[in-house]
Amino acid sequence: MAEGVSKRRVCRLLGLSRSVLDDHARPRDDGPLIKALSAIHPPVFASSMCGCAAPDIPGTTSG
Repeated sequence: MAEGVSKRRVCRLLGLSRSVLDDHARPRDDGPLIKALSAIHPPVFASSMCGCAAPDIPGTTSG
């Protein structure tokens, strides 16, 4: 912070919560969760869920 300017004032001017300055990113290890979910259900890709995947057209090849 600039000398003579309070943390509260700086955060207010920037539109930030004061807790943002004290919050530190914590890396997460989602490996075990992903492995457990994959054992229950195979991965599903978003394009197949939203209906935007290219349709299969008889007589054509993809690639």
